[in-house]
Amino acid sequence: MVSPLRPWLSVEGRDWTPGRDARWVEVRGTAAVMVSSMDRDSEVVSVPLEKGTGGPVVLEKAVLNHGKEEDVHTELTVTNWGFSIPGQKDNVWVELSLVLPDGSGARELELVDRDNPEEKNNQSLLPGNFRNGKSTWAAFFVLQRPEDNRLNFRIRYASGLKEAEVPVSFRIGMAGIVLPAGAAGENCEINGNGE
Repeated sequence: MVSPLRPWLSVEGRDWTPGRDARWVEVRGTAAVMVSSMDRDSEVVSVPLEKGTGGPVVLEKAVLNHGKEEDVHTELTVTNWGFSIPGQKDNVWVELSLVLPDGSGARELELVDRDNPEEKNNQSLLPGNFRNGKSTWAAFFVLQRPEDNRLNFRIRYASGLKEAEVPVSFRIGMAGIVLPAGAAGENCEINGNGE
């Protein structure tokens, strides 16, 4: 799973279970991951404040396909919205989503205030719902309702992509990660040699 805040790897044992006398399970091998060397900003995309609607956006050089960076054509969608205080129509909350192919990643969504471009309102885009080679990235804003009911955003996303192989080696017991002999504390790292 790719995350701008904290990358993590999850392993599912769907087709097997440990033997009844097992004390721990070991995971060892390599994981292919996508890394980026720079961030880019998209053009400003305008979306109406209406559930299920969106605006098209192009993220240039946002996915690696057979060793070549390619553009991603997608849509920024208003997933849901509502009034932040019942009975008051000045402030609203808005949930937005962006669907990206595997191998690409978003960082944050910036609300662009046309009247005051120096004003910054950025929210992290967080990944989830991984299906069929795509993932949905979401962000949540609380903001003043625009008079024309349109919101303008810029998307910051990963670029300068390349694939890397990361070695993985760890043991998991019933109570969590099994620390190497003599190691103590929460900040212990297990390297490929089990140290």
